[in-house]
Amino acid sequence: MFEGFKNLKSLDLQHITITQDVFEKLISSCPSLERLTLMNFTGVTHLIIDAPNLQFFDIGGIFEDVSFLNTVHLSLVSIGLYVKIDNEENGAQDNSSKLLRFFVNLPHIRRLEIQSYFLKVMA
Repeated sequence: MFEGFKNLKSLDLQHITITQDVFEKLISSCPSLERLTLMNFTGVTHLIIDAPNLQFFDIGGIFEDVSFLNTVHLSLVSIGLYVKIDNEENGAQDNSSKLLRFFVNLPHIRRLEIQSYFLKVMA
């Protein structure tokens, strides 16, 4: 039976398809994970990052929501997100709420890099 990657320090997932359940199990099975890069993959719309040793997080692509749990060591975040909007009327308010939740869970970051369309969503 797969018991995870107990010593894995860096994980880079780009241009893949993965289910929500498999993604969450993968991240939770890497307790030593310090660096996580997620770029342009499908199958996951709501990212839940639960990684107690995570220090660096780089994300790019289209996601409905991103949540952080137990990431007190996270100090560098790089964001290149395209936020998925369901409808125009509720889209702006919903996106503002998602952005607030995104940043509320990042109180310890020392460096923040924001790229591409993400700035338009914040405006």
